[in-house]
Amino acid sequence: MNRYHLTVPEHLHGSRLLPFLARAYPPAPDLSLRRALKKRDIKVDGQRISDNRAVAAGQTIEWYTDWAPPVIPVVYRDDHLLIINKPGGISSDRQAGEQMTLLGLVSAQQGLSTPPRLVHRLDHQTSGLMVLALTEQAEEALGQAFKQGLVQKIYTCLVGGSMPRQQDTLKAWLRKDARNARVQVLDSPAANAREIITAYRVLAAEGPCSRLEVILHTGRTHQIRAHLAHTGHPLVGDDKYGDRALNKALGASRLMLAATGLTLRAGGLLHELNDRHFSIEAPF
Repeated sequence: MNRYHLTVPEHLHGSRLLPFLARAYPPAPDLSLRRALKKRDIKVDGQRISDNRAVAAGQTIEWYTDWAPPVIPVVYRDDHLLIINKPGGISSDRQAGEQMTLLGLVSAQQGLSTPPRLVHRLDHQTSGLMVLALTEQAEEALGQAFKQGLVQKIYTCLVGGSMPRQQDTLKAWLRKDARNARVQVLDSPAANAREIITAYRVLAAEGPCSRLEVILHTGRTHQIRAHLAHTGHPLVGDDKYGDRALNKALGASRLMLAATGLTLRAGGLLHELNDRHFSIEAPF
Protein backbone atom coordinates (compact mmCIF):
# COMPACT_ATOMS: atom_id res chain seq x y z
CA MET A 1 0.00 0.00 0.00
CA ASN A 2 1.25 3.49 -0.87
CA ARG A 3 1.31 6.38 1.58
CA TYR A 4 1.00 10.02 0.52
CA HIS A 5 1.69 12.75 3.04
CA LEU A 6 1.16 16.50 2.74
CA THR A 7 0.43 19.64 4.74
CA VAL A 8 -2.53 21.92 4.00
CA PRO A 9 -1.22 25.29 2.70
CA GLU A 10 -2.67 28.59 3.84
CA HIS A 11 -4.41 29.37 0.55
CA LEU A 12 -6.39 26.10 0.68
CA HIS A 13 -7.63 26.58 4.26
CA GLY A 14 -11.28 25.56 4.48
CA SER A 15 -11.22 23.24 1.45
CA ARG A 16 -13.12 19.99 1.68
CA LEU A 17 -10.88 16.98 2.09
CA LEU A 18 -11.64 15.06 -1.11
CA PRO A 19 -11.42 18.08 -3.45
CA PHE A 20 -8.20 19.05 -1.66
CA LEU A 21 -6.65 15.63 -2.31
CA ALA A 22 -7.94 15.57 -5.90
CA ARG A 23 -6.23 18.91 -6.48
CA ALA A 24 -3.01 17.71 -4.87
CA TYR A 25 -2.93 14.46 -6.86
CA PRO A 26 -4.73 15.17 -10.17
CA PRO A 27 -4.05 11.75 -11.79
CA ALA A 28 -5.77 9.94 -8.89
CA PRO A 29 -9.24 8.56 -9.74
CA ASP A 30 -12.12 9.95 -7.69
CA LEU A 31 -13.11 6.38 -6.87
CA SER A 32 -9.78 5.76 -5.12
CA LEU A 33 -10.25 8.84 -2.96
CA ARG A 34 -13.85 8.02 -2.05
CA ARG A 35 -12.94 4.40 -1.28
CA ALA A 36 -10.08 5.51 0.98
CA LEU A 37 -12.40 7.81 2.91
CA LYS A 38 -15.02 5.07 3.31
CA LYS A 39 -12.38 2.62 4.59
CA ARG A 40 -10.91 5.25 6.95
CA ASP A 41 -7.59 5.10 5.09
CA ILE A 42 -7.17 8.87 5.38
CA LYS A 43 -5.75 10.50 8.48
CA VAL A 44 -5.97 14.16 9.48
CA ASP A 45 -3.34 15.05 12.10
CA GLY A 46 -2.94 11.34 12.81
CA GLN A 47 -6.65 10.64 13.29
CA ARG A 48 -8.47 8.29 10.93
CA ILE A 49 -11.59 9.92 9.51
CA SER A 50 -14.54 8.91 7.32
CA ASP A 51 -16.23 12.25 6.62
CA ASN A 52 -15.44 14.77 3.87
CA ARG A 53 -14.67 17.52 6.36
CA ALA A 54 -13.10 20.92 5.78
CA VAL A 55 -9.33 21.01 6.33
CA ALA A 56 -7.35 23.78 8.00
CA ALA A 57 -4.02 25.35 7.10
CA GLY A 58 -1.14 23.50 8.74
CA GLN A 59 -2.97 20.20 9.19
CA THR A 60 -1.15 17.06 8.01
CA ILE A 61 -2.98 14.68 5.70
CA GLU A 62 -2.00 11.04 5.20
CA TRP A 63 -3.61 9.00 2.46
CA TYR A 64 -3.12 5.21 2.22
CA THR A 65 -4.09 3.60 -1.08
CA ASP A 66 -3.30 0.85 -3.59
CA TRP A 67 -3.37 3.48 -6.33
CA ALA A 68 -0.02 4.45 -7.83
CA PRO A 69 0.78 7.30 -10.22
CA PRO A 70 1.04 6.50 -13.93
CA VAL A 71 4.37 5.51 -15.41
CA ILE A 72 5.42 8.19 -17.90
CA PRO A 73 6.50 6.42 -21.11
CA VAL A 74 9.83 7.58 -22.55
CA VAL A 75 9.90 7.63 -26.35
CA TYR A 76 13.52 8.80 -26.67
CA ARG A 77 16.40 9.73 -24.38
CA ASP A 78 19.97 10.91 -24.86
CA ASP A 79 22.41 13.01 -22.82
CA HIS A 80 20.58 16.22 -23.70
CA LEU A 81 16.86 15.57 -23.66
CA LEU A 82 13.91 13.29 -23.10
CA ILE A 83 10.88 12.86 -25.33
CA ILE A 84 7.99 11.53 -23.27
CA ASN A 85 4.37 10.54 -23.81
CA LYS A 86 2.54 12.71 -21.28
CA PRO A 87 -0.73 11.22 -19.96
CA GLY A 88 -3.81 13.42 -19.88
CA GLY A 89 -4.77 14.77 -16.47
CA ILE A 90 -1.27 15.86 -15.43
CA SER A 91 -0.13 19.48 -15.62
CA SER A 92 3.05 20.24 -17.54
CA ASP A 93 4.21 22.52 -14.73
CA ARG A 94 3.20 22.84 -11.09
CA GLN A 95 -0.23 24.30 -10.43
CA ALA A 96 -1.36 25.74 -7.10
CA GLY A 97 -1.92 22.99 -4.56
CA GLU A 98 -0.51 20.14 -6.65
CA GLN A 99 1.89 17.69 -5.02
CA MET A 100 2.33 15.32 -7.95
CA THR A 101 3.83 16.95 -11.03
CA LEU A 102 4.95 15.72 -14.43
CA LEU A 103 8.55 16.77 -13.85
CA GLY A 104 8.61 15.15 -10.43
CA LEU A 105 7.23 11.86 -11.75
CA VAL A 106 9.66 11.78 -14.68
CA SER A 107 12.58 12.64 -12.42
CA ALA A 108 11.74 9.86 -9.95
CA GLN A 109 10.95 7.24 -12.58
CA GLN A 110 14.09 7.95 -14.63
CA GLY A 111 16.40 8.24 -11.61
CA LEU A 112 17.45 11.79 -12.46
CA SER A 113 19.54 13.69 -9.91
CA THR A 114 17.91 16.98 -10.98
CA PRO A 115 14.44 17.45 -12.49
CA PRO A 116 14.20 17.92 -16.27
CA ARG A 117 13.44 21.38 -17.66
CA LEU A 118 10.31 22.46 -19.51
CA VAL A 119 10.79 23.97 -22.97
CA HIS A 120 7.12 23.83 -24.04
CA ARG A 121 3.80 22.76 -22.56
CA LEU A 122 0.70 20.70 -23.18
CA ASP A 123 -2.61 21.55 -21.54
CA HIS A 124 -3.52 19.62 -18.39
CA GLN A 125 -6.03 17.42 -20.24
CA THR A 126 -3.95 16.98 -23.42
CA SER A 127 -1.79 13.89 -23.75
CA GLY A 128 1.11 13.12 -26.03
CA LEU A 129 4.65 13.93 -27.04
CA MET A 130 6.61 16.44 -24.99
CA VAL A 131 10.30 17.36 -25.08
CA LEU A 132 12.12 17.88 -21.78
CA ALA A 133 15.66 19.27 -21.51
CA LEU A 134 18.15 17.51 -19.26
CA THR A 135 20.77 20.26 -19.21
CA GLU A 136 20.92 24.05 -19.24
CA GLN A 137 22.52 23.97 -22.69
CA ALA A 138 19.77 21.75 -24.06
CA GLU A 139 17.12 23.99 -22.50
CA GLU A 140 18.57 26.99 -24.35
CA ALA A 141 18.93 25.14 -27.66
CA LEU A 142 15.42 23.68 -27.52
CA GLY A 143 13.95 27.01 -26.44
CA GLN A 144 15.45 28.63 -29.53
CA ALA A 145 14.23 25.80 -31.76
CA PHE A 146 10.64 26.21 -30.56
CA LYS A 147 10.87 30.00 -30.78
CA GLN A 148 12.14 29.83 -34.38
CA GLY A 149 9.49 27.35 -35.47
CA LEU A 150 11.97 24.51 -36.02
CA VAL A 151 9.79 21.99 -34.18
CA GLN A 152 6.73 20.68 -35.99
CA LYS A 153 4.04 19.17 -33.78
CA ILE A 154 1.14 17.10 -35.11
CA TYR A 155 -2.01 16.51 -33.09
CA THR A 156 -4.82 13.99 -33.39
CA CYS A 157 -8.29 14.84 -32.12
CA LEU A 158 -11.91 13.74 -32.27
CA VAL A 159 -14.49 16.43 -33.00
CA GLY A 160 -18.25 16.54 -33.28
CA GLY A 161 -19.88 16.48 -36.71
CA SER A 162 -18.59 16.17 -40.28
CA MET A 163 -16.02 18.67 -41.48
CA PRO A 164 -16.99 20.76 -44.53
CA ARG A 165 -13.73 19.89 -46.32
CA GLN A 166 -11.34 16.95 -46.20
CA GLN A 167 -8.57 19.38 -45.36
CA ASP A 168 -8.32 23.10 -44.78
CA THR A 169 -6.29 25.85 -43.14
CA LEU A 170 -8.38 27.93 -40.76
CA LYS A 171 -7.57 31.52 -39.81
CA ALA A 172 -9.05 33.61 -37.01
CA TRP A 173 -8.04 35.83 -34.09
CA LEU A 174 -7.75 34.74 -30.47
CA ARG A 175 -8.12 36.90 -27.37
CA LYS A 176 -7.35 35.71 -23.85
CA ASP A 177 -9.89 36.12 -21.08
CA ALA A 178 -7.63 35.72 -18.04
CA ARG A 179 -10.42 36.37 -15.54
CA ASN A 180 -12.38 33.33 -16.74
CA ALA A 181 -9.32 31.24 -17.68
CA ARG A 182 -10.46 30.79 -21.29
CA VAL A 183 -10.00 32.33 -24.71
CA GLN A 184 -12.32 33.90 -27.26
CA VAL A 185 -12.02 33.31 -31.02
CA LEU A 186 -12.99 36.11 -33.40
CA ASP A 187 -13.48 36.19 -37.17
CA SER A 188 -11.72 39.53 -37.65
CA PRO A 189 -8.89 41.51 -36.02
CA ALA A 190 -9.69 43.14 -32.68
CA ALA A 191 -7.94 44.80 -29.76
CA ASN A 192 -5.67 42.43 -27.81
CA ALA A 193 -6.40 39.59 -30.25
CA ARG A 194 -3.64 37.65 -32.03
CA GLU A 195 -3.96 35.81 -35.33
CA ILE A 196 -4.25 32.02 -35.18
CA ILE A 197 -3.74 29.56 -38.03
CA THR A 198 -4.89 25.96 -37.63
CA ALA A 199 -4.58 23.35 -40.41
CA TYR A 200 -6.51 20.09 -40.33
CA ARG A 201 -6.92 16.91 -42.37
CA VAL A 202 -9.78 14.44 -41.90
CA LEU A 203 -8.45 10.99 -41.05
CA ALA A 204 -11.76 9.19 -40.66
CA ALA A 205 -15.47 9.59 -39.99
CA GLU A 206 -16.46 7.86 -36.75
CA GLY A 207 -20.22 7.89 -36.30
CA PRO A 208 -21.31 11.40 -35.30
CA CYS A 209 -17.65 12.48 -35.07
CA SER A 210 -14.60 13.13 -37.24
CA ARG A 211 -11.03 12.13 -36.45
CA LEU A 212 -8.62 14.87 -37.48
CA GLU A 213 -4.91 15.43 -37.85
CA VAL A 214 -4.08 19.00 -36.85
CA ILE A 215 -0.98 21.12 -37.39
CA LEU A 216 -0.61 24.46 -35.64
CA HIS A 217 1.02 27.27 -37.59
CA THR A 218 0.67 29.46 -34.50
CA GLY A 219 0.80 28.21 -30.93
CA ARG A 220 -1.70 30.02 -28.72
CA THR A 221 -3.42 29.03 -25.49
CA HIS A 222 -6.22 26.47 -26.10
CA GLN A 223 -5.89 27.14 -29.86
CA ILE A 224 -7.06 23.78 -31.18
CA ARG A 225 -9.92 23.46 -28.71
CA ALA A 226 -11.22 27.01 -29.12
CA HIS A 227 -10.66 27.34 -32.88
CA LEU A 228 -12.43 24.10 -33.80
CA ALA A 229 -15.27 24.83 -31.37
CA HIS A 230 -15.65 28.24 -33.06
CA THR A 231 -16.22 26.48 -36.39
CA GLY A 232 -19.00 24.37 -34.86
CA HIS A 233 -16.89 21.24 -34.42
CA PRO A 234 -15.87 21.10 -30.73
CA LEU A 235 -13.49 18.48 -29.42
CA VAL A 236 -15.15 15.47 -27.86
CA GLY A 237 -14.69 15.42 -24.08
CA ASP A 238 -13.97 19.15 -23.85
CA ASP A 239 -15.70 20.55 -20.77
CA LYS A 240 -14.68 24.15 -21.44
CA TYR A 241 -15.39 24.84 -25.12
CA GLY A 242 -17.21 21.65 -26.07
CA ASP A 243 -20.71 20.28 -26.46
CA ARG A 244 -21.72 18.79 -23.10
CA ALA A 245 -24.76 17.03 -24.56
CA LEU A 246 -22.57 15.29 -27.13
CA ASN A 247 -19.97 14.41 -24.51
CA LYS A 248 -22.67 12.89 -22.31
CA ALA A 249 -24.19 10.94 -25.20
CA LEU A 250 -20.79 9.52 -26.11
CA GLY A 251 -19.77 8.88 -22.50
CA ALA A 252 -16.64 10.98 -23.08
CA SER A 253 -14.96 11.62 -19.74
CA ARG A 254 -11.63 12.86 -21.11
CA LEU A 255 -10.45 15.31 -23.75
CA MET A 256 -9.89 13.62 -27.11
CA LEU A 257 -6.73 15.51 -28.03
CA ALA A 258 -3.19 14.16 -28.22
CA ALA A 259 0.15 15.39 -29.58
CA THR A 260 0.97 12.40 -31.77
CA GLY A 261 3.83 13.59 -33.99
CA LEU A 262 6.99 15.62 -33.52
CA THR A 263 9.81 16.54 -35.91
CA LEU A 264 12.82 18.64 -34.92
CA ARG A 265 14.72 20.62 -37.55
CA ALA A 266 17.79 22.08 -35.89
CA GLY A 267 21.56 21.75 -35.81
CA GLY A 268 24.24 22.44 -33.25
CA LEU A 269 23.67 20.58 -30.00
CA LEU A 270 20.57 18.95 -31.49
CA HIS A 271 22.08 17.89 -34.84
CA GLU A 272 21.66 14.16 -34.18
CA LEU A 273 17.88 14.64 -34.09
CA ASN A 274 17.66 16.84 -37.17
CA ASP A 275 14.66 15.79 -39.30
CA ARG A 276 14.02 12.74 -37.12
CA HIS A 277 10.30 12.11 -36.70
CA PHE A 278 8.69 10.68 -33.57
CA SER A 279 5.13 9.45 -33.51
CA ILE A 280 2.69 7.66 -31.21
CA GLU A 281 -0.87 6.42 -31.52
CA ALA A 282 -3.64 8.53 -29.99
CA PRO A 283 -5.06 6.86 -26.87
CA PHE A 284 -8.64 7.14 -28.16
